[in-house]
Amino acid sequence: MTRTALACGWQAIRRWPILTLIIYGVGVAMAFLIAIPFAVAIQDAAGSSKGLLAGSFELGLWYDTFREARGDLFTVALHLLWVVPLYLVWDAASSVGLCFALANGHGFWHGAGRFAGRSVVIGLVYLAMLIAVLAGLIAMIEAMGLLIAPGAVRFYLQAVGIPVGLVLAVLLINLMRDASRAALVVQDVGLGRALRAGLAAWPMTGAYVLWTAAALGILAVSIALESSLNAGTMGSAVILAVGLQVLMLLRAAVRVAWHGSLVALTPLPSLPAGG
Repeated sequence: MTRTALACGWQAIRRWPILTLIIYGVGVAMAFLIAIPFAVAIQDAAGSSKGLLAGSFELGLWYDTFREARGDLFTVALHLLWVVPLYLVWDAASSVGLCFALANGHGFWHGAGRFAGRSVVIGLVYLAMLIAVLAGLIAMIEAMGLLIAPGAVRFYLQAVGIPVGLVLAVLLINLMRDASRAALVVQDVGLGRALRAGLAAWPMTGAYVLWTAAALGILAVSIALESSLNAGTMGSAVILAVGLQVLMLLRAAVRVAWHGSLVALTPLPSLPAGG
């Protein structure tokens, strides 16, 4: 089942490259909307120190820079109050748009518009679930630390148990959310049945883990590329800019592939008796 789902994901990239380009293009636009205000604020605050900031990481220098940029960063925070919700709405709409296009062979924007509202509601439900799971996880680990012993054991429970538990919870809830959105589109069901479909997402785990690993691998390469290249020279800046755009395109392709696998693993609605 997982092998077939992966093949469907790969086929989605090959048959509908326009979907990858849409996800990539809007992703670039969103990245600019989020990053440019930060860059402007830091540039204004850094002044003559920006060369030193680019050349090395000096904690004291960065602290002074952010202290000078407090007013600008407040403006950036206000900017994010509408950019972040906009991104979340796009994420919800693009997910159902991909499911609709891959299930029907066309209609990304039609599917995004038709199912966006319910997709946002599904995202909010699973966000509330994630917050509840995180609160329960912290309370459980704190209680275990008090019952077992203070000191090193408690420290490791807090320092390791909470982050690991949070990562696993995020991955699991993201899988359930995507499965609910796929059921919403492919089976054309209401919110209640779509949410119940998310609770039965276990058959999708294999494909989800592999496509998530691919996305995380691309992210790791992006971080390594940014860390290893100094953008102070023209050649390095060009290599960095082109390399990051290629990696963003690959991440968009992986997202399309995951939705191709997701659609393949979502059961079609059953026909009514005698239909």
